Amino acid sequence: MRWPPADLWSVTLGVMGFCAGFYGPIALAPGANQGPLLGIFVTGPAGLIGGMILGRIVLHLPLSTRWRWLALLGTNVAYLLGILYFCLPPPEPVGAFLEATVARCQPTSEVVSEGIAYWQNRIEGAPWMAVREGWRDELRALAAREPAVVLTLITERQDRQVRSVRPWNRGRISRQGWERRIERGRYLARFAGGDCASYPEKLPVLYTPYGAASQDWPPRDLAGLLHVLRLE
Repeated sequence: MRWPPADLWSVTLGVMGFCAGFYGPIALAPGANQGPLLGIFVTGPAGLIGGMILGRIVLHLPLSTRWRWLALLGTNVAYLLGILYFCLPPPEPVGAFLEATVARCQPTSEVVSEGIAYWQNRIEGAPWMAVREGWRDELRALAAREPAVVLTLITERQDRQVRSVRPWNRGRISRQGWERRIERGRYLARFAGGDCASYPEKLPVLYTPYGAASQDWPPRDLAGLLHVLRLE
């Protein structure tokens, strides 16, 4: 018998795939949806089948026993590293720099009814959610008190800002570079006050933070209650 046997390829790659796919997401991406299911349903069976095929191919190659063992070791290491790299979480979006023009400007008082209608539909569609009391009155009060407008912008270019969550540079914030991206969206703006006449049609480069989802439902901030993004 030639060593290592073909069955050993299947066993080692199957075990390697299962362990890396099971524990890799737990260690590297605890919040990932796939979790250990990756090892159970994907990388474990793939290693088992792939090892069976590779083992039989290598046995028919004119290689010495030493080189066959090295091929087995190298394939396992490569498979392990490939799975762990796949388990690394993508960067989290933090915000975006925008180059945009103003298509429409509205005082916040004009869009209060739209915000109330939006959240009323959300609440009716999710009766199991705990709804904050007095959110309608809070929205009206915020819109009357805060000097802000709602801008409908046509974005021409965008430069996204992301935060790395990988172990070796966790928390590092970087920009991904300008890309042409024509989009239409609504934003809450305060930087020129609450008068639409103060906002030119062509705006300077602005920043919109994405932020984390609010734990309150509906949220407590004006932008969240109006269901628009923020500009800074």
